[in-house]
Amino acid sequence: MKEFKSIGYSYWPIIFWVVALSAIIKNPKQHSNTSILFNLWEGDYGFVLDNVYYLILSILFVIVISVNLVSVDRKGITKKLYFIPVVLKRKTWREVSYYIEVDEIYNGQYGKSTTEAIWFIGDNNKVCLRFEKRFRNNLDEVLKIIDKFETKNNNKLKISNPYFMSKGWTKIKLPETKP
Repeated sequence: MKEFKSIGYSYWPIIFWVVALSAIIKNPKQHSNTSILFNLWEGDYGFVLDNVYYLILSILFVIVISVNLVSVDRKGITKKLYFIPVVLKRKTWREVSYYIEVDEIYNGQYGKSTTEAIWFIGDNNKVCLRFEKRFRNNLDEVLKIIDKFETKNNNKLKISNPYFMSKGWTKIKLPETKP
C-alpha cells in the first residue's frame, strides 16, 4: 500500500531561539546590559559577524527540529523529523484504539488560546500520539486513510489545560453519552 504523508511545522523552536538569543547572549564588546537585538537595532553588527557560523548552525538545527512528518500506511502511523530520518513516535494500528479531534484550551497571561489537535488513544485510554492540525498540509487525505484503519470518536472534545493528558501521562476524560 502507498504511504501517505503530511508535513507539519512548529514555530515554537524558532521563537524560543530568538528569545534565547536576545535574552541570554550579551555583547561582550559593550559592558552594558544590552542584548544583541538592541545592538543590531542600533547598527552594531560586530558580534553577529564574529559568530556567524554559530548562528547559522544553531538556526539550521532549530529548523531541522521544527519540521515534522506524519506518515500513514497499512502498518501504522509514524511521526518523524522531515530532514533527518529520526522517528519521534511509531504506533501500529493494534496499539491505537481510536482517534479524536480535540480543541485544547489553554489559560494564559493574555487570555485563552485554543489549539486544534488530533489525539490517538491507546488501549489504556491514554494519548499515545498527538499532532496539531495547524500548519500541516495534506491533512484531509491522511485522515481519510486513517479512517480506513481506525474508528473515529464522533465527539469533538474541548478540554481546558490538558498539559498531562496530551502527553499521555494521565487518562483521557471523555464526556458521558446520554442514552
